[in-house]
Amino acid sequence: MTTQATNKSRLCDLLAASDAGDIDGTLKFYAPDYVDHDATEARQGTGGTSLEALRNAFSLFSAAFSDTRHTLHDAVEEGDRVAARISVEARHTGRLWGFAPTGRVLRNDSIVIYRFVDGRIRERWCRERQTTRSLLGSDQS
Repeated sequence: MTTQATNKSRLCDLLAASDAGDIDGTLKFYAPDYVDHDATEARQGTGGTSLEALRNAFSLFSAAFSDTRHTLHDAVEEGDRVAARISVEARHTGRLWGFAPTGRVLRNDSIVIYRFVDGRIRERWCRERQTTRSLLGSDQS
């Protein structure tokens, strides 16, 4: 198996662990010196290192959403990078940033570039279609 195929399969495994709510299993795919170049509000607002902020963000979202499902629509591999078009759907079942649970299924899309070092994600760049906060405040998902 090539390094590129391994990195793509690791990304699929990461998304599956995230969907299962396995925070520790998800974090094992990130390098200890992980850097998020485009940290979302949840990842920025928790402080600490990028990896600590990532753990806190996963915990925050795990408490606020259930039935999470990521779909990997496209993945392009080049050297140590995987560029992916990913969508996520989840049911809003817990309080988040002052928003009471709605029970609605929210959906978001993103384009993400991951850089892998020694089989773990070392860097991430991401553009989301909408912020989570804007999805929570909208009538549409």
